[in-house]
Amino acid sequence: MISSNFSPDIKQSCKQTAISYQLSAMSYYRTEVRISLQRELKVMFTSAFPTERKQKLKVIHLKVNHF
Repeated sequence: MISSNFSPDIKQSCKQTAISYQLSAMSYYRTEVRISLQRELKVMFTSAFPTERKQKLKVIHLKVNHF
């Protein structure tokens, strides 16, 4: 909780800064999850379908990017 001694402008500024940090942390986390998901799926499909690999990976890449 922000102290009541501060002016409303400072309180608002602190809240906005906190929210922007939270949002950037969330987007960073989503990116990390997507990247690791892509890696795992590539490994899975490389071992499961060596001949169809390129075609399958394109489809997966598109699906994962919309995550």
